[in-house]
Amino acid sequence: MRAAMMELESSFQPGAPKHFSWIRRPGAGKQENLPAMRRQDESPEWMWANALAALDRAQRLHRQFFRPGPASAPSWEPPVDVLETDRELLIYVALPGVSVPDVRTVIEGATLTVSGRRTPLEGMGEAVIHRLELPQGRFERRIQLPPGRYAGVSVGTDRGCLVISLQKT
Repeated sequence: MRAAMMELESSFQPGAPKHFSWIRRPGAGKQENLPAMRRQDESPEWMWANALAALDRAQRLHRQFFRPGPASAPSWEPPVDVLETDRELLIYVALPGVSVPDVRTVIEGATLTVSGRRTPLEGMGEAVIHRLELPQGRFERRIQLPPGRYAGVSVGTDRGCLVISLQKT
């Protein structure tokens, strides 16, 4: 970001502590506002403290996504949505690029475990990669099921999500 090309909107009021809440590109609408660093006090160290806090957050994210461990250990967890109707419990697991036969689902007690492996797409070996955001490798997600009795289980896909339906009894 070029600081010279940015406007700084201040929420400064006379007598109130100074802090800056938003940075906005000139000509940008309200939807394009970007959160800015908050100024905690009048000392010049506030920027250094914010930079160290941002570095700490980046290191935590790095440790989360690039955990060292054995090759058989899961390297990522897919996001899930759990929905309940009068007749069934629906679990949507976001697994784009993973086919149903490559996924293992197991119910043990009140926990549903979804695991498998997302492999790189064909042709990636010869391609120049400009961006690679979808996680690769072994995944596992443990989902605590709500109390109840479930009979039939069906597994399918819907718009890139694995859909697990548990029929209530």
